[in-house]
Amino acid sequence: LGSVKDRAGAESEWKKLQRDFPAQLSGLSLRIQEANLGEKGTFYRIQGGGLSQDEAKAACQAITAKKPGGCMVVAR
Repeated sequence: LGSVKDRAGAESEWKKLQRDFPAQLSGLSLRIQEANLGEKGTFYRIQGGGLSQDEAKAACQAITAKKPGGCMVVAR
């Protein structure tokens, strides 16, 4: 759902995403995946957990309809 430079920013962005996409993100749990990108630094990827793959695809389609490129389904 997004990627930011610090963990606190990930939590803040998650709250914003929940406001922007309440139907798609309601009841999901925030997962933050730390990604070290070498010289670019460490980024914190914002993920919503707790869906089946089919549910995640449907939610992601609804999100990308409003925010192109704003979502991708990943397996945990």
